[in-house]
Amino acid sequence: MKGVIEQIWDNTSKTGKPYKAVQIDGERYTLWDKKYFDAIQKGESVDFEFDDKGKFKNITSVQLANNGNGNNGSQYPLDQKELHIVRLSCLKTAAYLSNGFQPNLSLDEKSDITLNVARKLESYVMNLDDEEPV
Repeated sequence: MKGVIEQIWDNTSKTGKPYKAVQIDGERYTLWDKKYFDAIQKGESVDFEFDDKGKFKNITSVQLANNGNGNNGSQYPLDQKELHIVRLSCLKTAAYLSNGFQPNLSLDEKSDITLNVARKLESYVMNLDDEEPV
């Protein structure tokens, strides 16, 4: 299955064994295999498998998904609200920078330029490219 990790809780069983409770797309799962504990973070998109054990859903394997969701490829995982804030900030900056473009361009042309600049800024801010800003 695929999903986005919304929350992670550290827990300990009655016998003292550590495990994690993980909420993925509104569903709660348990993760017992320690090798995955440091591999997952809130906001990441994951591919995972689980066993349904009655009222418990035990994750048996999990890996980061490469589908463009979740942390958006950044080294800093963001939840959807934080990503939205970053995008609005980039769009505002792009609109400010694009304000001085040729006045004879149509509104559609100005919008396209502004969105392209915003995407470039977002890519730089999120460390999705290695280019230095121009």
